[in-house]
Amino acid sequence: MHTFGEAFRTAFKYFMEKSKLIEILKKLEPSEIERLKAYMVSPYFVQQQSLSAFATLILNEYPLFPGDKINETWLYGAVFSGQKFNSQTIRDLMTLFIAAINNWLAIETFLNDPIEIKLVTMQALRSKDISKEFLRTGAKLENVLDVSYKNQEYYLHLMRYEDEMDHYFFSKQYLGFSKFLQTKSDSLDFYYLASKLKLACEMINRQNVYAGQYHISLQEEVIEYIRGHLSQFENVPAVNIYYLILLTLIKPDDEQHFFELKEILEKVSGFFTNEELKEMYGYAQNYSIKKINSGHYNYSFHRAKIA
Repeated sequence: MHTFGEAFRTAFKYFMEKSKLIEILKKLEPSEIERLKAYMVSPYFVQQQSLSAFATLILNEYPLFPGDKINETWLYGAVFSGQKFNSQTIRDLMTLFIAAINNWLAIETFLNDPIEIKLVTMQALRSKDISKEFLRTGAKLENVLDVSYKNQEYYLHLMRYEDEMDHYFFSKQYLGFSKFLQTKSDSLDFYYLASKLKLACEMINRQNVYAGQYHISLQEEVIEYIRGHLSQFENVPAVNIYYLILLTLIKPDDEQHFFELKEILEKVSGFFTNEELKEMYGYAQNYSIKKINSGHYNYSFHRAKIA
């Protein structure tokens, strides 16, 4: 016999699981609910028929999810008609449904990333030694990368593409000089430097706003390396821009960095997403505002141009 305490704990667990599930589902758009329905009834992704039936019953109640339908007794009877009620089974199904939604969200994200799809496809084709399709997919990816944004993620994708090409030709015993090995190394450098500089800018900016203190490793080493190889980064705005932003943050009295940054920003609008461009311009605008507030009123023109 169940005690009152056990019954209460069982009901509370069900309530918490139901609340979590409904909270997640209410975040989804109607079109997403329809795709999730298709996912949950696909035997490739969901082999447990009771989970498919359970999920369909709940999804059909979107967006209101009325309490008279989304309760454990009604759900159990609809899924397991004629069987003795078991509250643990319902809680297990809710847990499995939430896990399935998480997997579906990951798949949705993957399917909306054409570059990632091609990179993973190349890896799969190479592992199966399907050469013609591998090279065809690689050529398509190269074309996509040529017209993509040139932010730090571009160099990560480029490095992964070149890594696949290098491994492929090495496996075919093309043992001579490999251009892909060199360009892979270059892309790794550009990705690291752009990412490191961007992160350093974010950390310093937050330090200024929240009066905290971060440890930024290798900052001086990175600055010195780029300063000594400036010509190498003339055509790598993801490195060049964040390098100049960082200098405006740590050396605000050297105004030349700001003017160089402004000049480059006006030339690279198509190289970055609007969101990232807004952040870049935000750094420059904040610099000009600080100059104006300190009595340098000639910066009002530059502030207007950047805003």
